[in-house]
Amino acid sequence: MRTLPRLLLATTLLLSACGFHLRGQYSMAPELKVISLSVPKDATLLSQELKRMLELSGVQTGDGSYELVVTHENVVQQSAIFNPQIQVQNVHVIYTLEYFLRSKDGRQRFDGSPIVEQNDYQTSPNLITGASSEADQLVADMRRDAVQQLGHRLAAIKSSQLNGSTVPRSGPAH
Repeated sequence: MRTLPRLLLATTLLLSACGFHLRGQYSMAPELKVISLSVPKDATLLSQELKRMLELSGVQTGDGSYELVVTHENVVQQSAIFNPQIQVQNVHVIYTLEYFLRSKDGRQRFDGSPIVEQNDYQTSPNLITGASSEADQLVADMRRDAVQQLGHRLAAIKSSQLNGSTVPRSGPAH
C-alpha cells in the first residue's frame, strides 16, 4: 500500500517536469494576470468559455492594464453535398474568432490574426432535431477549440513584447 502514494507522487513529478498542464491552463505574462474582457453582448457562450480559460490560467477578469477585445465571433454553415436520392446533406461549418489586445492607454498592443475552425457534419431532412443538436454541439466544440488557441496565443506573449511599442500580428491562423 505504501507504493501507491509514491507512484502517484512520481507520476505527478514526471508530468510536471515534462511541461504537462490541464487543457485550458496557460502561463501568462505577469502583466496579463488581471485583464479586462470585452466581448460582444450576443456572445454569452463565448464570454463564459473565455472567462473559464482565463480563470484556469490564474488570470482575473476586471480592471487590468490590458483589455482583451473580441471584435467578432462568426459561424457560417454551407451545404457541401446534397444527394436527392438519399436525402443526405453534408454541412461545412466555419467558425471565426477575431480579437486584439489593447493597453489601458488605448493603444493596440497585440493584433491577433483571426482564429478559424472548420468542420463538417451530415444531416438528413428526416432527422431535423438530431441535426440541429449535432450542429449546436459542433459549434460549441469549435468555440472551445478557438478559445484554447487564443489561450496559447496569449501565453506566447512575453513581458518584453508588452512593454514595447506594439506587438506584431501573431502567426498564421490555424
